[in-house]
Amino acid sequence: MKTLFKTIVIILLSLLFMHCKPEPIEPEPKKAIHYVDYNPDICFDFDDTAGLKEKYIDLFEDNINDIFAGPYYDFLRCPQMTCLQDSIFIYYGDRRSAHLDPILENVEIGNYIDYRIWKQYTNGELNMIPSNTDVFVALKFIKKDGTHFGWMRINTVGHRFFIKDYAIHNTVEATILTGQKEKK
Repeated sequence: MKTLFKTIVIILLSLLFMHCKPEPIEPEPKKAIHYVDYNPDICFDFDDTAGLKEKYIDLFEDNINDIFAGPYYDFLRCPQMTCLQDSIFIYYGDRRSAHLDPILENVEIGNYIDYRIWKQYTNGELNMIPSNTDVFVALKFIKKDGTHFGWMRINTVGHRFFIKDYAIHNTVEATILTGQKEKK
């Protein structure tokens, strides 16, 4: 009798635990716009001797560096950005001789930008942006699923170069406004 009772209890407990499986955890849905705010801002000081003269930036937070930012030449003391992947491009405004018309806030970034002006590096042109003014660098990523666009907010003050924040649209071929942090 005791054996039968033990067997019934074990069977009932087994059935009870079989129905008490934890619910699977659903992953968070991917946001339409991937936005990162550097707080504090990333700052490069070209007079600094502490080694803060360059930074590798992982824009997709996938452990792959996408952009290098640092001095163009140490003696010129001006910032540069270089794309580290063949599928990443930047556009920083229209250069007119010794003047650069930078990209300002609420400018649409997308396929309408002429393919010939996308670059993979800057050659000291960022030194021509207005000092102490937030301007934007347009970003273009060619990924397996298609082309994605984004922006990066930068600023220069004297020999300091700041990267403040950036956003990338997760929807293929979708345009994004400079400064846009979420889907409207």
